[in-house]
This record gives sequence, structure tokens and C-alpha cells, in this order.
Amino acid sequence: MRTPQGYRHRLRHYDEPGHAHYLTFSCYRNQSLLARERTCLWLIEAIQAAKPKHPFDLWAWVIMPSHVHLLLKPAEGVRVGNILKAVKEPVSKRASSWVKCNAPQFVARMHDAQPSGRRCLRFWQPGGGYDRNIVSAEEAWSSVMSCV
Repeated sequence: MRTPQGYRHRLRHYDEPGHAHYLTFSCYRNQSLLARERTCLWLIEAIQAAKPKHPFDLWAWVIMPSHVHLLLKPAEGVRVGNILKAVKEPVSKRASSWVKCNAPQFVARMHDAQPSGRRCLRFWQPGGGYDRNIVSAEEAWSSVMSCV
């Protein structure tokens, strides 16, 4: 979302020590970009690669065709935004590269032209998605059940 001055509002992650996070992030324009096993595997590989770089416990996850839910607890001092970047960026780069080489007719569905004139391919919807701090076992269980 853009303000009248053109500044983008950023999602604020409240990285309180000891808090888990229920994260939801969506594919660009809510397209079913995760409907293929290939892209789901890329996402799983990115999650696995992110864990040693930005340690976190992954308690639950759901990969839907158009979005992802993660319930995780970052290690102390690890920022949620860094985890998200480490998970989302490699998937986006890999998908963009794959589409350019193997399905050029699909490029238009991922194409994003910014008001500034900047053009790029997007796999993920811009922004951080949804982030809710989880402070109790009841909240964690409720978050897991909302994904089912």
C-alpha cells in the first residue's frame, strides 16, 4: 500500500525474544504459483537453507497453491524479516529464471511494472505478508488449526 506521499508502508515485525510467529505470505496477485511440485520443492529447499543462516524452529507449515503459512520460533537475536527474505528471495529468483528459460509465455503473469518505471518479475506479493506474534501454546494451537 502506498501513502499519498508515495512511501510504502512496511510490515512491522515485533521480534520479541521468546515469541514465535505465525507468518502468511502470498504469491504475486494471489496466483497459484505454488500449485506445481517443482515450486513447492524450491520453497522447501529455501526453508532448509535459511535455517542455518537465520536459526529458527519450524513448528508447522502449510503450502497452499497461492500462499504459505509458517509457524516458527526464531532463535534469540534472529529477525523475522531476515528469515522471510532468506526463504522468499531464492524461490523468486529460481522461479523467474525457470520461467524465462522454460515458459516465456508465462512471463506476463509475473510481470510487475512500478509507477517509477521499474520492471521486474515477481513470484511473491510485495510486502512482508501477515505476521502475528505467538505468546502461548493456546495461540500456537489456534494458528495451526486455522490452517487446516
